[in-house]
Amino acid sequence: MDELIVATAGTGVARTSHYVTPTGASAPIQTLLLEPQRTNLCIRSEEFDTWTLASATVTANTTTAPDGTLTADTLSVTSSGGGIYLVVTFTGDGEKCAAMFLRAGTATKTRLTIRDQSVAVNRHVVDVTWTAGVPTLATVAGAGTLYPVEALANGWYRILFSATGVVAANVHRYLITDNEVVTGTVGLWGAQAENAIVPSSYIKTQATTVTRNADSLYFPFTAPPQAMTVYVRGVENNRATDALAGQLGIVQISDAAGNDAYFALINRTGSAGYSSLHDPAALSISGAVGTTVTRGDLVEFAGGVRASGAAFLSISVNGGATTSGADGTAQAFAATWSGPRLYLNSQGSVNPGQFAFTHVIVAAGEQTMATMRSLAGVA
Repeated sequence: MDELIVATAGTGVARTSHYVTPTGASAPIQTLLLEPQRTNLCIRSEEFDTWTLASATVTANTTTAPDGTLTADTLSVTSSGGGIYLVVTFTGDGEKCAAMFLRAGTATKTRLTIRDQSVAVNRHVVDVTWTAGVPTLATVAGAGTLYPVEALANGWYRILFSATGVVAANVHRYLITDNEVVTGTVGLWGAQAENAIVPSSYIKTQATTVTRNADSLYFPFTAPPQAMTVYVRGVENNRATDALAGQLGIVQISDAAGNDAYFALINRTGSAGYSSLHDPAALSISGAVGTTVTRGDLVEFAGGVRASGAAFLSISVNGGATTSGADGTAQAFAATWSGPRLYLNSQGSVNPGQFAFTHVIVAAGEQTMATMRSLAGVA
């Protein structure tokens, strides 16, 4: 397979050429990427010569960027404590995430910081140490999550992290190399900061912030109300241990408007993990499973509704043993479904999730994980 690059998809075009390397895997796999609505709060995300400089210079458009264009810049720090920064305006207090594409230059270390300038506190300071062009990450001060580094073509890496304790009313700076006795150069491209705890894919900006609408994919679903099993395989892009607001539907059968879930086949339930749900009005919900799932894990689900009307769900993580939750309460099926659709990354009354799909199939009746894998052609 060719080395990975950043590609742009047009409005209404499925991002089916998204490659991600799951936890423990040696090579990336192709997925369909579906994400919630996000906004890149960093203006001029590829124009670092417009950031504020101190004991540093930026030379614009010096090398080929991760998307294949001649738009990547070179930052040169000339003395201790030098660097550049951009003021970023967050909305809402709490944990926020950031990302940056970097390529090794002559500097042995690059530092990324989210700093609360109003109270002179570094919310998260991340050191990127370069060894033969490959980065390793370490927290120096503050707190947050260091996400797995994403490797791309031509020596580029996407660095992703979060910072806790952000106070939205204060002034925040996104700094690159500051308060560190390291000089030299580093390649820069694609800065991003978001009002979220987990980073999303890159969103280019120019003079203003840019918002990408939520992704949702649906298919007409002609099956009548009945027992059925859905199999979903893909890579989790959230942190399953977080108490996320509301429910995050990964797969759901709803009406044509996407508002009334006949049942949410696979559903994120915040810090409880995942469940399957039959008819929200009656709240037949399977026991939650998968609390150890985290970002980057390859996850397989087999769940749905039994002949009794009880919701059920089983999960396997990174090819491990299958774990099942308790069945939900048995209940009657609706007499008919009005214009049903099968939604991926559910919309309407269930908030969009953040999941990269490799397989989705539905079979009539109650089926095991092994049977669904066989039907999907998964070894």
